[in-house]
Amino acid sequence: MTDHPPLRVLLIRLDRMGDLLCTLGCDEVLSPGHSKVRKFDVTWLVPHSLKPILENSLPARKYFAFNFQAGSAKKELRKFLKQNQFDAALVYNAPGWVSWELFRAGIFRRGGVRSKIHSFLFLNKALRQQRSLAEKSEAQYNQELTNYFFDLAYSTYQPVKLKNPYTILNFTLPEKFIVVHPGMGGSALNWPQHKYIELLEEFKNRKVVITGTDADERYLDEIRDYCKNKVNIQWTVGQLNLNELMTVVAKAEKVIAPSTGVAHLAAAMGTPVTTIFSPIQVHSATRWSPQGKYVTNLSPPVKCPAQFTCLGPSCPEYNCMEKIKVPI
Repeated sequence: MTDHPPLRVLLIRLDRMGDLLCTLGCDEVLSPGHSKVRKFDVTWLVPHSLKPILENSLPARKYFAFNFQAGSAKKELRKFLKQNQFDAALVYNAPGWVSWELFRAGIFRRGGVRSKIHSFLFLNKALRQQRSLAEKSEAQYNQELTNYFFDLAYSTYQPVKLKNPYTILNFTLPEKFIVVHPGMGGSALNWPQHKYIELLEEFKNRKVVITGTDADERYLDEIRDYCKNKVNIQWTVGQLNLNELMTVVAKAEKVIAPSTGVAHLAAAMGTPVTTIFSPIQVHSATRWSPQGKYVTNLSPPVKCPAQFTCLGPSCPEYNCMEKIKVPI
């Protein structure tokens, strides 16, 4: 190891939980045990809503969490950049104005994915990646971007690990239970509600906790009606903050969820997870599988002709999500 001072590095991911959990492990190649060239002093820039992810990551990570959608966001970021004087910044995902602020702050090396106009204007070491081909996992795409930016040898992505925050809940969890998380943001196809109900029927002799956000409620009406008066089912949709959700997931025997952040959360916490995927190319398990040891992925047994969007009734395999069997 040389005697150079540590390179002050800012790693930036400002989108959703699943995306962040497919990115955090990229800093492993910058740790003292891996990097033989020089030392790195790494800080993550993440959404304020995902602060608990960084608070409970293993190993501990330096971070700055802020509300990048707030009216004061640009001023807040400028102040942070001025105070820290970073040598390099790598943008995995962020609004275009963030790249401008990195340039404006005089950060010498600025990297990211070469795609939108701002990446050509304000980033001086960006990599062109055709992620829409979904030839590998999102995590490995992120790792390859990291290796390129820091001129490092090839390495595979190391899944991030999270600890249980042991948040005090305002309800009592069963001693043993399964988490079913049927909602999602709509960025990919989900399992039909009646298939989740079939799943819950299979679990009628086991304790089940249903999780979800307020935004999921409108997609869960059939499931909600089924769960009423079911003594083995605990409905927590819209009732948990992220720390509470992490505690529930950490204590669960298993998690079943569509391609959404909770599946990635379970994998990072070491809880066995079964994830339900659309076969569409950009939504596939090949691209978006959770990174962890106890992960099972389910997809329809079809060869999907779509790359970006479901073709609907014009596709001979429609509705293929019905063909995914209920996992036990």
